[in-house]
Amino acid sequence: MAEPIVSEITVDALPAEAFARFVGDMGRWWPMAYSRGGARFATVHVEPVAGGTWFEVDRDGVESPWGEVRAYDPGHRLVVGFNVAPDRGVEPLERQSEVEFRFEPAGEGTRIVAEHRNLDRHGEGAEAIRQGMASDHGWPLILASFARELRFPRTPALSAS
Repeated sequence: MAEPIVSEITVDALPAEAFARFVGDMGRWWPMAYSRGGARFATVHVEPVAGGTWFEVDRDGVESPWGEVRAYDPGHRLVVGFNVAPDRGVEPLERQSEVEFRFEPAGEGTRIVAEHRNLDRHGEGAEAIRQGMASDHGWPLILASFARELRFPRTPALSAS
């Protein structure tokens, strides 16, 4: 059994706010390089319920599921299936790994821990996923993208005049 990938970052927000922005604003901060659509990537959504779906949407409105929401505990944890194959294709259910995001109090902030586990389920592609997501350009970059977004207050969408 492959060891999980564990990455973490501490942010200047309490767990409830960090969780709300992490999930609710994911489309604003998720790196385009970690999408199926690449330059066509528009946003990411997490349906806020266990049994929901974690998915991206491209500029044409086409949805591409990344996995199911396995646990949704606002302010504390989010667990999602990870159905992204090394070639960015869709893994069948039995070949999906799992990512747990934990939001832990850390002084006046929050420590966010991403644990990507069950990588061996990806079969021959497991090592490629491990190398990519464990590298500085994997989960550490994704978490840093969120921390960067969190430094700025939410702004309402600009309306056309």
